[in-house]
Amino acid sequence: MPISTWLFSFQGRLDRRGFWLGIAVCLLLLMLGTALLSAYPLLRDAWVLVLLWPLLAVISKRLHDRGKPAGFSALLLIPILFPGLAPHVTDPFWQWAIARFMPLFVLVVLVLDCGVFRGQPEANRFGDLPTAIRWRG
Repeated sequence: MPISTWLFSFQGRLDRRGFWLGIAVCLLLLMLGTALLSAYPLLRDAWVLVLLWPLLAVISKRLHDRGKPAGFSALLLIPILFPGLAPHVTDPFWQWAIARFMPLFVLVVLVLDCGVFRGQPEANRFGDLPTAIRWRG
């Protein structure tokens, strides 16, 4: 699999190694970009939005390898949106559950599903078995 397909395409499948490499590349670029652009908040925020594409592409392909549609990546919205709902709830237990427990639970499940569990051992509706990443040509 060429690097362009690995980071920018939502088609096909990706093994665990390719997933972790993709996450590492995205996080490295995120840290580097936000450090270099810290004096320019608008550019920094744009850089973060640009990096969402390869991050979602890697997650989607890994979900495909597990036999799940890319729509499962919408679960990532829970850790983003749920903490904003907590102030509107009056019971302290539910504030904690909505703001802390649910987002963490969803992230742990996604990390286990994408990063730890094996993919399907045969071709599935998303394509053939994942291929190695080609670093050159």
